[in-house]
Amino acid sequence: MIVGGIIVVIEYLTAFFLIFMAEMGDKTQILAMTFATKYTVKQVLIGVAFGSLVNHGMAVALGSYLSNMAPLALIRIIAAFLFIGFGLWTLAKTEDDEDSETRNSLGPVVTVATAFFIGELGDKTQLATITLATSATYPLFILMGTVSGMVLTSALGIYIGSRFGKRIPEFTMKIASASIFILFGLFALYDNVAAEYLTTTNIIYFVTGLATILLYLIRAAMQAQKARIVSPFRHRAEELHKHISGLRTIINDLCLGEGACKNCQGNNCLVGFSKELLTHSLTGSSSNQIAELPPSATQNHKNFDLLKAREGLCQTIVTQFSCELTPESEAILNATRQNFERICFHKTLPFTKDADEYIQAVVNESPVLATRLRRLLDEERNQ
Repeated sequence: MIVGGIIVVIEYLTAFFLIFMAEMGDKTQILAMTFATKYTVKQVLIGVAFGSLVNHGMAVALGSYLSNMAPLALIRIIAAFLFIGFGLWTLAKTEDDEDSETRNSLGPVVTVATAFFIGELGDKTQLATITLATSATYPLFILMGTVSGMVLTSALGIYIGSRFGKRIPEFTMKIASASIFILFGLFALYDNVAAEYLTTTNIIYFVTGLATILLYLIRAAMQAQKARIVSPFRHRAEELHKHISGLRTIINDLCLGEGACKNCQGNNCLVGFSKELLTHSLTGSSSNQIAELPPSATQNHKNFDLLKAREGLCQTIVTQFSCELTPESEAILNATRQNFERICFHKTLPFTKDADEYIQAVVNESPVLATRLRRLLDEERNQ
């Protein structure tokens, strides 16, 4: 009785731990985070439990059937190679965002359950469940362990995603998950391969081959991870560059030119000062300290096109609230915004990180402009 209880605990914890580690950072965890933005945590977790129960129930049934059709030693050796294969697969596969979501007409729980059932078909965790069940004394506890691992991983994914965003390194979880599978496979091989095959030569060949594959996959995974880190930064930089280029076009169009101004005043003009700042930002030649607007420029009120100035103000605000700014680009945009405000309102407005507060300040000056600004911000958020 005691021995049976120990076996139950070991099989449950083994299944739980393997699935828990395998799913950390996997697509199903991302899927759980996505569903949690639309449904309650309770609905998502119940859906995960039902979807995993059906999926892994099929896997346990298949694994139990196989255990009665082949010698136990052979099954364990095959299982060991499968575990090593799962570890290599974890390193090799790319983490593309797979959208397995079905229509909401099924209801939250059924929708999540269906998505997880489909998402796990043929996945490494389903295959791992089959492998565990082939040598299990109590397959039901294998099923309980795998489903528990899926539910807890999803719960942690929802919590971590909402609290810490992307500060948890996914690459670390991938390495840890792969290591667990490979270590389990190696231990199983050592325990089940006949002694006559565990020669020094065979071990050296096997370890050398496995190490070569691991080094290749880890190097590829590191390169992929580096690309995934660089790409968002590059994308954000391109977005900021695009917005600032648009602002400079508006500034250039707003400039009255030497014909209207007679003698161009350069930095002593609100538009000229902003033009120079934006040009420096685009060329990367800005200094560490943003120059201050000359006092004479604020006293020089020219007949700028008010509609163009309002468009420039709107685009500046959209840039400030939609792009990730460096301290320097933020200072440049603040100065540009204030110059547009001086042209539009003959004064500067209070500016905080709250878009609604700023729009309310604009309402007091121009309700029509505030309405357009709000629409532009909403359009940018929905892209």
